Amino acid sequence: MRGERVVPDSSTVPAMMFGDRICLCLAGKLELPAVTCDTMWREFDIGVDIRVLR
Repeated sequence: MRGERVVPDSSTVPAMMFGDRICLCLAGKLELPAVTCDTMWREFDIGVDIRVLR
C-alpha cells in the first residue's frame, strides 16, 4: 500500500488544469504556500495554504 496523500484530491475542484494540480500537490508535499494570480483559488479548501497576489 502506498503512503497517505499529502494533498486531498483536487480533481473535485472545478476548472483545474493539470499544471495547477501539480502546483498544489507540490506545495502540499513541500509544505509551502501556493502563490497564484488566479482569484478563484481563494475559494479552494484542499488543505494547502494559497496566497493570491491580487
